[in-house]
Amino acid sequence: MANYREYFTLIGYLEKNEKSEYRFTYLPMFKKQRTVPFDEIMEQKTDMFALLLGENNREILRVPLSTSHLCSGEESLDEMALRGYIPYIEETKEIQFIFENEKVGGFKVPEEKPELRILSKFERTITQKTVELNWSVNYRGSEKVQAKVLYSNDDGKTWQPLGNRTEKQEMIIKASDLRGGRQCCFAVKVSDGFNTVVAESERFFVPDLPPQVLILDPLDGETYESERSLLLNGQAYNPNTDEEITDQLLWESSMDGKLAEGQLAQVQLTKGEHKITLNTQQGKLKSDVTISITVK
Repeated sequence: MANYREYFTLIGYLEKNEKSEYRFTYLPMFKKQRTVPFDEIMEQKTDMFALLLGENNREILRVPLSTSHLCSGEESLDEMALRGYIPYIEETKEIQFIFENEKVGGFKVPEEKPELRILSKFERTITQKTVELNWSVNYRGSEKVQAKVLYSNDDGKTWQPLGNRTEKQEMIIKASDLRGGRQCCFAVKVSDGFNTVVAESERFFVPDLPPQVLILDPLDGETYESERSLLLNGQAYNPNTDEEITDQLLWESSMDGKLAEGQLAQVQLTKGEHKITLNTQQGKLKSDVTISITVK
């Protein structure tokens, strides 16, 4: 079995209607480019399948779909969650969903693809607190069309999803949600359930976000005995790259001054009310976090 380079991620649920007939409800599918190990997927033991049909109802492929019971207090087949991967095969004309050898849903592949265009123009450098992204969709089909917005800070090499799926043609984006970079852009993906089109914005510059710092120990507001050493445990990461920061971490106390360097340290504090601060610096960007503790 070949590994397909393009596929759909299918998410939905199976439930019984008033006539005790099963029906499958699912979100519109978006095509992705990634290799999926279909040898493993095709070996699944399940009663649910996606049946891909071509011209004259010729069967192209029957893909197993995994099902699991929803958390409802008791195990019942009345409602089940479903997730699966369906390969994109260009000659597909219809997809049927089969459960226990009965058709529970499906759709014919729309002949008309959505037409998508990004309308927003951006300054070379993003300095405002919010960014308004607008796009237009021209679609002559009858299927529901949904959009997903993505963001890249490395010229499209990697993408970060922003917000949820939407049927609107606009999104207000917080600048604080955007990682810094010199070749940043937005992408909008639009799908009618099978046909997926993508448009990218022009490139722009976003200033780097400051490091994120967290004190795990000691706990804010707690009281500690002076006879025992105190564990300092902190974390920091670069939100622009998601990389952990392990150097240039400095611990300080409002009473005892500099305490230690690094993520972990054991220290002895004098008695009194301490404000413990963990500092870090990456380039010109500095960040810190402070907690209060009492040492008796």
